[in-house]
Amino acid sequence: MIIQHTVTRRRDEYTYFFCRNRQQGNCTAPYVNVSVAEHAVERYYATVSQRRITDALATLTADAADHVPGRTCDPVQIYQSCTDDQRRLLNHALFRRLYLADDRITNHELWPPTH
Repeated sequence: MIIQHTVTRRRDEYTYFFCRNRQQGNCTAPYVNVSVAEHAVERYYATVSQRRITDALATLTADAADHVPGRTCDPVQIYQSCTDDQRRLLNHALFRRLYLADDRITNHELWPPTH
């Protein structure tokens, strides 16, 4: 995915994700507004176990994990209290892939894979 920030002539700002393959015409996945994606991930975090979050935090480097707030909070609170960089690290530690459709996570692969 590529992230793009656009400012219209009226100074409206939009930030969205789109598939890298769309540029070559090989993907028809729609553009997704970043705030829509963030809300979908937040809602999904409500379904993730506290143990899974703790394990994901443990996979981060000690320095990065020390800067991710709220280790004892519920998963949504952890996600909401993170900076963008911390969210990226946490998502990379937790998910291998996420699929978003109609503002919902429709499929995913957890990292590491569950047994």
